[in-house]
Amino acid sequence: MSFTYRAELPLGDHTVLRLASLLIAERQRRGTRSGTRTLSALEQAVMVLRWFCDGTRARQLFKDHGVSRSAGYRCLHEGVAVLAWQAPYLREALMRARIAGYDHVIV
Repeated sequence: MSFTYRAELPLGDHTVLRLASLLIAERQRRGTRSGTRTLSALEQAVMVLRWFCDGTRARQLFKDHGVSRSAGYRCLHEGVAVLAWQAPYLREALMRARIAGYDHVIV
């Protein structure tokens, strides 16, 4: 027996839509044809953010989103990579901290 339930991400719409727009840009950069992905950019963004926020097991995450294991991991890795590309370089982060007046930074 199984029970279905709904959950809500503890994030604002802006966060989900921002990641979705980054994923769309990455798909355009790669030249991905429309309609060839199992998940839309928005569905992929939700899946990636669920993985980060809730720590949902990959197996359950892929089942919930109706994707195979290989497609699921591909989507997760792509989402993580797109987010990582947005992170500032260490030198830039340290300069911003210095300008903001921080004495210490934990990396």
